[in-house]
Order: sequence, then C-alpha cells, then structure tokens
Amino acid sequence: MRQYEVIVGTMGTLYEGTDGLAALTRYMDAVRRSERSSGRGPYAGTQVTVFRDNLIWYDHRPALVTTATGLTHYPVLYY
Repeated sequence: MRQYEVIVGTMGTLYEGTDGLAALTRYMDAVRRSERSSGRGPYAGTQVTVFRDNLIWYDHRPALVTTATGLTHYPVLYY
C-alpha cells in the first residue's frame, strides 16, 4: 500500500496516510491558502509538497516574497 505525506513549509506535516485522494485534497487546499493568504498567516506564501512513498509527487513553490522592509527573495524553508 502506498504512503502519502503532505508537508506545508511553515506548519509541518498536514497529512500522513494511505489515502491518495485525501492527500491531494489537503494539498490543493493548502496551495489555495498559500496563494490567497497574505501577511503573516500560517499558509502565506509557503511551499507545499506531497510525497508518495517518500518521493516528491507534487510540489508547489510560491512566487517571490516581498518583506515589510521591501526586500524581495525566495522563501527559505528549514526542515
């Protein structure tokens, strides 16, 4: 049976289990929140990744982020 894991960069593991549809549903929801959120929300501009059997299956990387000081950069994620 396949294993799925959805990870949101700033929050950690969002889903872990064997249901691929549930993993994709949570992934799409997190991607929408990442794109729509602004400011300091937990999803704002974060990377969202789905692993299937410990390999990257889907990966959402946000666009450039502009900080309050005006600096533009790619978000740095630490795992």
